[in-house]
Amino acid sequence: MDKKRILNSLGIYERYNEYTIVEKEDEYEVYRIMTGDIEGCVLVGYNYKDLDGDGLHDVTDSRAFLNKMLTLLPENEKFILRIEDDNPLIINKK
Repeated sequence: MDKKRILNSLGIYERYNEYTIVEKEDEYEVYRIMTGDIEGCVLVGYNYKDLDGDGLHDVTDSRAFLNKMLTLLPENEKFILRIEDDNPLIINKK
């Protein structure tokens, strides 16, 4: 997979490291990795750690968790993601 070529075909010509590409059978899914101000956003990851020394827990291993989560989600079906007590639960029926 040529990440730069795929992103260029979508009109993206810089900051390639801000994107992740998930290769499907005959297509690609492109996701932009958010950085910076994420207050109020739902973040996915495997662990928490203070990465920047500000005393706040940061979510780690986001890319690995997102890739794993995408393999578990039902294809072409609606689903509900419910988070209870910091534990995600995927429900396949809507």
